[in-house]
Amino acid sequence: MKITHIALAACALFFLSSTHNTAPSDKDLARSAPQESGNGALAIKTEREDYSWRAEDLGSSRLVAATLTNTSNQTFYAILGDAMLGSLSQDVLHVAEGSHGHLEQRKTSDSWRELPRGILIEGVRFVALAPQQSYRLLVHLYSLQGNEAGAFRIRVEYFDRIDPPEGETAKTDYSNVFAIAQ
Repeated sequence: MKITHIALAACALFFLSSTHNTAPSDKDLARSAPQESGNGALAIKTEREDYSWRAEDLGSSRLVAATLTNTSNQTFYAILGDAMLGSLSQDVLHVAEGSHGHLEQRKTSDSWRELPRGILIEGVRFVALAPQQSYRLLVHLYSLQGNEAGAFRIRVEYFDRIDPPEGETAKTDYSNVFAIAQ
């Protein structure tokens, strides 16, 4: 009888130690996050699906790079350009303070929170997103503390006109969900 209790206790300890409840990893959170399509005219895809705060992952500038492609046959307009360049046509776009680009972190299965964006010293400006054209989109993370981990996505707002009437609702599209680990 005593041996049976010891054997049962040993089995229970083994079972509990092998099935202990662990929190989902940042990668698991990113993979389980629902993908939102938005309006669907812009396709936004990060270069990688997994990052960490190590310099070799994000670089000294702390950037996440993505490709933004206007998959439609219409030109759209968004504040994503570098104001220093002063051009309506730019190949490199920016998610920065004051832009129509946003970085969001998953909070719950159906909610996201917007994170602070980095600042471009010269500011941001409207650019044209030409039909069937791809652009490099840089998400500046240097305004963050470096301890934010979990599932993230990029949200971009855009308009049919460079001078949208006040109060006009922007079109919106989202990137794939990606993970940033400690």
